[in-house]
Amino acid sequence: MDKKKLLNVVSAGLFLVAAILWFALPAIARTEPSNSYSFVNLTFGKKEVVPLLGEVVIFKFSFLNLLTPLFLLGGVALAAGRVVGKSLEKNKALGYVLLALGLVSVVLIFLVKNLALMPNVDNVAEQLKAYKLTGGAVATLILAGLGGVAGVAADLLK
Repeated sequence: MDKKKLLNVVSAGLFLVAAILWFALPAIARTEPSNSYSFVNLTFGKKEVVPLLGEVVIFKFSFLNLLTPLFLLGGVALAAGRVVGKSLEKNKALGYVLLALGLVSVVLIFLVKNLALMPNVDNVAEQLKAYKLTGGAVATLILAGLGGVAGVAADLLK
């Protein structure tokens, strides 16, 4: 296997692992009181049962947070397509598309808590200050960025 195909396989693998981590790991957490929410909660919404209040909507659906897994899965498909298809492998612009998908995913993962919609809170920014990105979110962010870099590196090699 030549270097270009190997880098495209690495790019597809990194995007795939980042997408799996997006679905599996918590995105934000806080220590007092201890709770965490996953990327899925921040994207598709979360309801919790609160004593005396009943069921309360914590997060609503966020379209901008939905773009992250779509970009990650698009990176997997494009990088895998470049391994299989000769015409896609020769197109150097697609390496930059992979880089763009990786960089946009990095930005969206970094801003995941800012893009969350909290309907029952007056000052959302103040409420979310207590939450920090988890190690899983940082790992997902790094893997998405490396997947984009590996995709463009395949085109820059001679």
